[in-house]
Amino acid sequence: MISALRCLRVAALLTSALATPIAGAAAAQETLSGAGPLGEGPLRNDTHLFRSPSAQAALERGDRAWVRTIEGGAQRNLDRTQAFEGWRAALVDSSTGDSVLLAPPGSDVHGPWPDPHSTHARRSEGVSEAVLRRLLSIPPEELALWQERLEPEAGALLEARPYDPAHLARIERNMPLTRAAALAALRLADFSLEGGRLEDVRTWLRRARRHADAHPQGRSPDDDLEAGLGQREALLAALALERNEDSEPWKQATELEATLAVRLESIHAMSPDARPVPLGRRVAPGAAFFEDGSLIVQSPRGLALFRPDVLGGTGGIRTRRHRYEDLLDVAPVRPFALPSSGGWPLLPTTEGMHAVLVVDRGRPGRTVGNIPLSASGNHLVCLTLGPGGQLRLRWRLSQEGLVRPGLATLPWNMAMGTPGRFEFQPGPVTGTGRVYVQARGLPHPDESGALKSADVMLFALDLETGGLIWSRPLTHPADLRRSGTSLGSVPTTGMPLGLAEGVLVAGTNVGLVCAFEALDGRHLWSLRTQRREVDEAGWPGSRRPLAAESADGTGAVLVAPFDSTHAYALSLRPGPDSPLFPSAPQGKGTLVDLAAGDAQGGWLFLGRDGRHQALRTLDPENGLRSSLYLGAGEQFEGPALTSRERVLVTSGRGLYLFDRTRECYLMTVGRMETLGAGAGGRVVARGGIVAVTGRDTLWVFRAH
Repeated sequence: MISALRCLRVAALLTSALATPIAGAAAAQETLSGAGPLGEGPLRNDTHLFRSPSAQAALERGDRAWVRTIEGGAQRNLDRTQAFEGWRAALVDSSTGDSVLLAPPGSDVHGPWPDPHSTHARRSEGVSEAVLRRLLSIPPEELALWQERLEPEAGALLEARPYDPAHLARIERNMPLTRAAALAALRLADFSLEGGRLEDVRTWLRRARRHADAHPQGRSPDDDLEAGLGQREALLAALALERNEDSEPWKQATELEATLAVRLESIHAMSPDARPVPLGRRVAPGAAFFEDGSLIVQSPRGLALFRPDVLGGTGGIRTRRHRYEDLLDVAPVRPFALPSSGGWPLLPTTEGMHAVLVVDRGRPGRTVGNIPLSASGNHLVCLTLGPGGQLRLRWRLSQEGLVRPGLATLPWNMAMGTPGRFEFQPGPVTGTGRVYVQARGLPHPDESGALKSADVMLFALDLETGGLIWSRPLTHPADLRRSGTSLGSVPTTGMPLGLAEGVLVAGTNVGLVCAFEALDGRHLWSLRTQRREVDEAGWPGSRRPLAAESADGTGAVLVAPFDSTHAYALSLRPGPDSPLFPSAPQGKGTLVDLAAGDAQGGWLFLGRDGRHQALRTLDPENGLRSSLYLGAGEQFEGPALTSRERVLVTSGRGLYLFDRTRECYLMTVGRMETLGAGAGGRVVARGGIVAVTGRDTLWVFRAH
């Protein structure tokens, strides 16, 4: 009889007064769980943060004038006008993707914007977010003067072209906190609703609400703007209830019934690793469900497709298998992973009947003597599952360009507008008809033979065509370093992307975590995280950022970067009442992987306690506690999949199902038939089907 593992329920007990001080007015200080500094120690991170020089200069000009306004004097009205003009110029002279630093080096402006925990020097933000942060921090009577100044011009622009989407988007961005900006966002929400893009609707309504709440008329229930906004918010809430996915059987399961176990590539037994590979540090197969319940499994050398009847145990073991060379017309694929650089998880993503996946690895360029050898990128592929279970290529993007069946190949520079050789990073994500992928520039010899690397980039593509929608530079490549030397540095693999509440979270694993609104690439924030050195233990880095758990929407994301000594809870959209750090970062110590948690520091981990591995919980009131241990020598073999009520995680023994509502009571262990390639792996689930992808094996269970 297997002993029941128990752990403390992930807590959400801590409540903190989280408020940003108002410039020129009294307000509560921002606080963190546990109070005091962040507890990371001196920041070891000089990763590059991008900024727009013209917007940065305009903001500093406005800030200097605002400091004079606060100080008062005979020219206070003129100083206020110059402050507003500087902030407005930053918007007009920049575009949606442009960024600025919160505390630029060498700036002579100090004091107007509170920084209680000294984090501004490690952050950047979008220009529009920077201006909004300033406007929402000034006294209400000063904000009213801003609105009085901009409202006539904003209203005239809105009346001139009332239904032009591009024009409306400019009004919404460049005329913040005006009535016209709120109306523009409301109309853009209607356009998105007509197209069935509900997440875009939610983003536009959120922007409209921010503008309307700052406008005196917008807070009146009799105002037509408030009435229209309220009606649309109610409609969106009703539509969200119809699409509620919390009722999926696996999220309340009590039993697991094995239905399928099959090898993916080799029929021969696989030898164990010569040395144990840390969790998440190998080339790991992954899987995703299509809309019809079919499962696509990506392995190192090909794809396998399993139809719903096969997964349910009624269709035998019929499997469609495809080699990349045959399906995609590419050279033989040989992906690899170095444990010191992070794993290479094969993580297909699906939307409807489309699947998107990263195929192969990139190879950096180099010089041999005086002979330059070019870099070679990898492939981003979109496949469609057609009638009869046939997979067909929709488009393929690589250094040769955008390949679409029946159309001429569009060269890379024309398709993407960003020169260079790139390696697409694992873990693309899809949403609202778009594909998002992180790409890292590869060292490539230029005309003189010198090796140069393009930036780390974020691309948004059209799911149907592969065409570019927007792109954003994230940072410059920055390898991990060895202690006391710049030699022997180690490159890292990018973290799979996360998408929560319309916010795209990109963990670069090169010292930076970034957040963008998925709708149009508006930059919300970038943060330098505490970096480790090569010889220090790191997180797996192959897990997507996790949406923090809460009763009324997440509002935050949990991130555990491969190159960091800490895990972070970060607000998706920071503001006066929602600081970027809602709780203190958590040091890694003996923890292995992050599994779930809330923004206030109540987190669930996979971890070690002495010689054993266990589920470990972090309670803000009681600290870090362990469950009963796994068996002697037993280890977790993949990341956990969690819902509010359940935890699914594998070890070499089987698939564990825990009840989170009863202190992580062990409900059952699904036996995983060993077929010569070990047991355990990554868990995915849809409806009542739970699938586990191991080194070379797929196990499927029916959840009851």
